[in-house]
Amino acid sequence: MAPSPRAATVLLLFAAGVAGAQVEEPKAPDGRPALAGGGSAHDISKSLARPKTALERQLAGDLFGLEAALELRRSLAAKKLGERRCMGLVEDSATGTLGEQLRRFEELSLRASTELAVGDERARAFAICLLDPAFGVRRLAQRGVERELLELRGGLALLLASQTGSVYLSDEEAVSIARRVDRSAALLRTLISDLDLLEASDFAGEPVEDQAVDALISAARTPRKDMREELLRAQLGATEDTVRRMAASLSSARLRRALSAELAARDVAVEAAAERLLELELLIPGRAPEEQVPREILGMSKQDRHSLALRHALEGLGEDPFSPELNFYAAAATDWIADDGRSRPWFDRFLALRGIRAHDHRTYQGRELSADEQRALDVVQLGG
Repeated sequence: MAPSPRAATVLLLFAAGVAGAQVEEPKAPDGRPALAGGGSAHDISKSLARPKTALERQLAGDLFGLEAALELRRSLAAKKLGERRCMGLVEDSATGTLGEQLRRFEELSLRASTELAVGDERARAFAICLLDPAFGVRRLAQRGVERELLELRGGLALLLASQTGSVYLSDEEAVSIARRVDRSAALLRTLISDLDLLEASDFAGEPVEDQAVDALISAARTPRKDMREELLRAQLGATEDTVRRMAASLSSARLRRALSAELAARDVAVEAAAERLLELELLIPGRAPEEQVPREILGMSKQDRHSLALRHALEGLGEDPFSPELNFYAAAATDWIADDGRSRPWFDRFLALRGIRAHDHRTYQGRELSADEQRALDVVQLGG
């Protein structure tokens, strides 16, 4: 019996909805095509190592080109800030990077009034940065960028190494890593867009005048602490309000707020993973001087020490898969408990995160390898 016209319409609409759902591509947090959702670990890593479709080639090109694209924008920002005298904290403002300037600024900010009160050339350069919204907004926009770059580099390195090296990734691991890459890539892409917007904007107005610098230094030299703090607030308040308002309106800041719960959980996990390193150094025999190792650990057998170290290393890698040190400890413990056939994938993870590929001498030739790097390289090459 043929379906009624109404039933046929419903079936057609249902089929169209299913078809639409089937062709919908996974998206990164910024709405761009995602790496996660590409199927198995093999499929995800292969789409990076040997992209076939136009979408895969576009995605791989975007991910591998992100860091260079960001560095270009940062160099353009450094040039503009240099013209506004906001690059005076690096040794050579003509060749210094924005990253160096930001790191130096953060160091001086810990003792701002003391540094300003000195009144020398460095103090005046610091004052200009405090007073110029052009510097302040770019500074706030790039908070957290180093972690996103680390996640991007680490994720791409491990996924590629699973195709071209000895690294083994389960499907679950590969998807988790790909999602982390997607999240960091989205944040970096929005930051690049923001830096482009700031480059084309004259929101900060005229550069800071010497009179304003003199007034800020004079305020920092006020003997009474309460009066000094009040005068500094009066000098810097308007600039700080402008910087906060402008930075909060940037697309990268909005995306970071939308992802705040995920990012906070990641930060807690990464910190917990880092705290495991000292314990692992004590557990693996020979890593720390014997007098520094607690008696309860010295009383354990080597088998038990390595077994416990492996357990803690694997738990740590669940918190931070991009820690080279945790991967090395997992490799060293596995090497003792089992053999180099089982430890080789872990050693290769460690090498990948250090930028070393056993099959490519260009990645280590002329480079002074640490003892851990040399050991890992020997194990991986012997198995190659």
